[in-house]
Amino acid sequence: MRALVTGGGGFLGSAIVRQLVHRGNRVRVLGRNPYPFLEKLGVETIQGDVRDAAAVAEACRDCQVVFHTAAVAGIWGPWDRYHSINTVGTRNVIDACRQTGVQQLVYTSSPSVVFNGADQAGVDETEPYPRRFLCHYPHSKALAEQEVLDSHDRTRLLTCALRPHLIWGPGDQHLIPRLLERARLNKLKRVGDGENQVDMIYVDNAAAAHLQAADALTPDSPVGGQAYFVSEGQPVNLWLWINEILMLAGVPRVRRSVSFSTAYTAGRLMETIYEWFNWQDHEPIMTRFLACQLAHHHYYNIGKARRDFGLRSVVSFEEAMDRLGRYLSGETALADQTIPYNRSLEEVERQRQRQLDWQEKYRKRSEKPAESPEDEDLEGYDDEEDIYEDPADAAPDPDDRSRPPGRDRLAAGVEYADETEDSK
Repeated sequence: MRALVTGGGGFLGSAIVRQLVHRGNRVRVLGRNPYPFLEKLGVETIQGDVRDAAAVAEACRDCQVVFHTAAVAGIWGPWDRYHSINTVGTRNVIDACRQTGVQQLVYTSSPSVVFNGADQAGVDETEPYPRRFLCHYPHSKALAEQEVLDSHDRTRLLTCALRPHLIWGPGDQHLIPRLLERARLNKLKRVGDGENQVDMIYVDNAAAAHLQAADALTPDSPVGGQAYFVSEGQPVNLWLWINEILMLAGVPRVRRSVSFSTAYTAGRLMETIYEWFNWQDHEPIMTRFLACQLAHHHYYNIGKARRDFGLRSVVSFEEAMDRLGRYLSGETALADQTIPYNRSLEEVERQRQRQLDWQEKYRKRSEKPAESPEDEDLEGYDDEEDIYEDPADAAPDPDDRSRPPGRDRLAAGVEYADETEDSK
């Protein structure tokens, strides 16, 4: 089977590509840039833009399934840019699939297509599209999602849409780098009371969800023509999680905060100023949409995806954080992080327990004062192989000052921001 991944050089797209290659699929990528790292995997690359209908049709030729991940994300910018890429570009993909005989189309949507600016706690796919969108990205994605679902035809083209929320992990070029940059500049503030719960999904789990959905997308399955929330199914406290990521990178945790009302008002003011001066190419540091996202609950019921196509994670949260920490500290490269889409539940749990054991060992070691060099080894854990089957894979000594300190601080725990600076 040949699969096309639009946006295959991006964060999610490249993870889908790696999993497809790992299971033996022939893979083609459509993207705006050349991708030598994909070509090394034996992937065929076509340089083009989803706004170019001819280029999209050429890329779809001889493919049986298309994973459409290409999009422009963001909270600011001109409507024409979002609409032409996210909406019209998706329309071009649908038309090309029909013209070239593609059998399946799996579209990457977003939970923001139903975000109305208020708390969303455990909502499911019956949640309607809002009457008013707070920025162009979710609006353009909602229009595209509707076209994908409406194009489902059992005899011509099978379609579905996935809504992954807060994709994160090694290789991310947007969410985590922005957090780290703002934190290093001491410009990161908690918005709201710090109690909001959010869904997120590790990048390999998001990629696996796309393959799982495609495998279940048959003429007789319930998947066709449906949209699905996909996440880890375990909401986290947003600001505790952010602090953990900062600690993995050796960056001080968030200490300052601002009320939601102040952030929302500042966002409205900045939007007005940026629109007045037509600053479309420069993103405001705060908008109404961003304030709502940072302060409100937004987590979702993924029961429908679990029921219809067997959604399941291939990486536990504990292992995912460990992998991110190793990547941020330079211990592992992105190429070493690929996870099979069909990894067994037993292996997921084994890797999870492996990480929990390491954290417990570190906690006990950090609590026990070292009386002498001979006493530093924790009783019962004299041999690293008691925890790690592969000695080469063992965690470095937390007391080793030669390595970046970020990952070692994860086990020590995190705290809420405790200093308030409610400024406009």
